[in-house]
Amino acid sequence: MLYFQGEDPQHGSELWRTDGTAEGTYALVDLCPGSCWGLGEPLGFFAGHLYFRGDDREHGAEIWRTDGTVGGEELLADLCPGTCGTEPRGWSEWRGKLWFLTQASGGTATLWNSDATAAGTKPVANLCDDFRLRRRR
Repeated sequence: MLYFQGEDPQHGSELWRTDGTAEGTYALVDLCPGSCWGLGEPLGFFAGHLYFRGDDREHGAEIWRTDGTVGGEELLADLCPGTCGTEPRGWSEWRGKLWFLTQASGGTATLWNSDATAAGTKPVANLCDDFRLRRRR
């Protein structure tokens, strides 16, 4: 399977999948029903799930995962509660965890890691504040 961010008039921008055939190509997720943009940007695989950046208009741009079936998506964690979103980027697997960066609306970059549970998704360092303080010491 290939997973990609696709767009059509019925779904807007969402997560799609294809098996290489016309019949096997369809919107896998519709986080924002209708023609609004749910993003659907694939980030990578971890622990049997595909993780993607999505926006359901309730949580803002956050990390979601899917088991690869229609309706099999769930929010990993609401890193910025409410509709603010975190714009997750820089996805990598290292030392048995997921590592990624977020960019808050105020421009602050934060490094996170996750064991693929909401409780195990934690900030590691605020790249602006944490390192600025270290340099002054």
